[in-house]
Order: sequence, then C-alpha cells, then structure tokens
Amino acid sequence: MYRYPSLVPVMDWLPADTPAQPVINKISGNPESGLLLEWQDSVPTSSSYYVIYRFSDDEPVNLEDATRIIGIVPRNIYPGQSWTDYGAAKRTTYKYVITALSRLHHESQGSGAARIRTRGSKRDITNLAF
Repeated sequence: MYRYPSLVPVMDWLPADTPAQPVINKISGNPESGLLLEWQDSVPTSSSYYVIYRFSDDEPVNLEDATRIIGIVPRNIYPGQSWTDYGAAKRTTYKYVITALSRLHHESQGSGAARIRTRGSKRDITNLAF
C-alpha cells in the first residue's frame, strides 16, 4: 500500500529494552539467485525482529532514512538468522546494515556496514569489508 516500509513507533511509556546490535557473519550468492545475508546477535538479547538496510557505496549510512529499508525479518528460534535480497543489481557495490528491534520496537545500533560488490549474472559477489 505504501511505497516504503516503516517501523512501528516506540512504546515510550514502557521500560526501554533496546537489544544489542547484530553481527553480520557472511553474505554470499549472486544477483541472479539472490544475495544471502547471514547474521547473529552479538550477545543473547531480547530481539523480536530485524531490519535490513541497503545503501549504495557512495552514500553515507543513515538509519533514519526509511527509503533504505529493504527487509523486516522476524527472529527465528535458532542463533543464526538469514534473509535473501532478491533486488540486488549486477555490477554494483552495496553496504548492508542490520538492526535488531525488541518487542516494544526499540531499535539497536546498526551492525557494522558490510560492503560487497556484485558481479555479472551468475558470478558470486566479492566481499569488500565486514
């Protein structure tokens, strides 16, 4: 219905329960089959869901910019979390940042930006920095 996803407002009247920032472990795949992002919580936490942000290489990381949200993912019961980006373009450099949110919608700090470069059709990506 809306052009960009948004986050549920924080419930300020309840105690803050901000989760720890997640850690991106690995990004693999290619633009044709999708880029698989894998991460985990840096410490055991009260995360309920995660937000995935994607930025072009030349723009600064700004977690206040909802136009850069490409996925909102519920937490699964396993320690490792994952999500696949099917919208990545060929021959492009991206930065991915993931945040964790609590059940009261408090957002953590962003993970370190993972910088990757996509290649041609079926060639895997190049991980530039985690």
